Amino acid sequence: YLWDLEKKEPIAHFTAHSGGVAALAYTPDGQRLATCGSDKRVRVWSIPVSGTPDMMVEFTGHTAPVSSVAVSPDGRWLASGGGDNVVKVWSLQSRSEVRTLRGHGDWVSSVGFSGDNRLIVSASVDRSVKVWEVQGQETAGSMGHTRGLRVIAVSADGKWFATGGDDHVVKVWESASGTEKFTFAGHTEDIQSISFSPDAKRLVTGSLDNTIRIWNLESGQTIKTLDKVSPRVPALMYLPGGKKFVSWLLRTSGENDSVSTLQLFDQDGNVLKSQQERGRNVSCLSFSADGELAATGDSQGVVRIFKVENGERVRGDMPAHAKSLADLALTPDKKTLITSDEDGEVKIFDIEKRESMEPFTAHKNGLLGIVVSPDGARFATMSRDGQIRLWDTKTAKQLREWNLNVAVRALAFLAGGKQIVAANADASIYVLDLP
Repeated sequence: YLWDLEKKEPIAHFTAHSGGVAALAYTPDGQRLATCGSDKRVRVWSIPVSGTPDMMVEFTGHTAPVSSVAVSPDGRWLASGGGDNVVKVWSLQSRSEVRTLRGHGDWVSSVGFSGDNRLIVSASVDRSVKVWEVQGQETAGSMGHTRGLRVIAVSADGKWFATGGDDHVVKVWESASGTEKFTFAGHTEDIQSISFSPDAKRLVTGSLDNTIRIWNLESGQTIKTLDKVSPRVPALMYLPGGKKFVSWLLRTSGENDSVSTLQLFDQDGNVLKSQQERGRNVSCLSFSADGELAATGDSQGVVRIFKVENGERVRGDMPAHAKSLADLALTPDKKTLITSDEDGEVKIFDIEKRESMEPFTAHKNGLLGIVVSPDGARFATMSRDGQIRLWDTKTAKQLREWNLNVAVRALAFLAGGKQIVAANADASIYVLDLP
């Protein structure tokens, strides 16, 4: 019911949710009303001068009843919490989810914003009160990175993810709770690449300090440091079985040329084989999920696919774009290749037929990266201005969009493909729930 406080009589009544309505919150201008309920939904309604309110937007993403909702004083943000133990932050401007804040161990009973719009406070049945930054990390006892992030990797079982960046350290986190397990210090420059062994007992990392390090995830100790490897190690990947890993090493040899090397190591860091590509300015590389294939893209918009173990080419070069490639990704079944140029034009190729679907622009401000879901059915793209979009691989239909208002530097799907982890330039980590 909506009531006229002066006349003390109802103005209108309407059904807001299919179950009980747990909480209400007006926007500062009094023209919109946010509601939440046992149907796991958050809805925002426009309040007319007379008549029944109209639903403006429905936010879905909670996996349990929602019992608390709040609107920021500037009317830009909405926060909600409930039985799934998380706080979700939504943008009322873009009408999309911005963040999922994890840390409570039980039902989130109340949420609220600070007067300057910067902080969210949440209370829980777990007897804790937490303070979070709207666009940053948790401020209560946070032990995160001190500088911007560059790379993120997820273990095969999805229980762990690791991050690295400009503070020269690697951190390992538990996916379910977001708690930190290890901090690995030893690199002296920015972290560029990370990979978990299939059994999640080892981690291999590459840095601009010209080294690759192998870490023990059970003891938290360094197993081995490989010195004078390459000025750049943009990618690393353990092969199935965990007995070998491969690195992509990149050296610039001229304005329009680079030396791109795939180097194969045994589990102890001994070099087994090296394969070099010369005469191309390679701009991006992607491994297949099983490590059998690698695809490289160059500044001329050409893609080359070959087998990792022996360097054998998979057919000839594939002209993909007229401009330099920004990123590319192989689906797990190795039948589809997704590419993008520096302007954000995306193409989805059938590798066998060497044919692509109709190209489309994923982001107006250019594209930084592409990641594919574990089942290959969906992929995500990120732009230079903090926008993330989720796409259907078969139809190229956009499924969801997030505007994080912070530069996103790396993305990874968690096991099962139900969440994406974003590593950001402000050292924050966002876990985004997928439809």
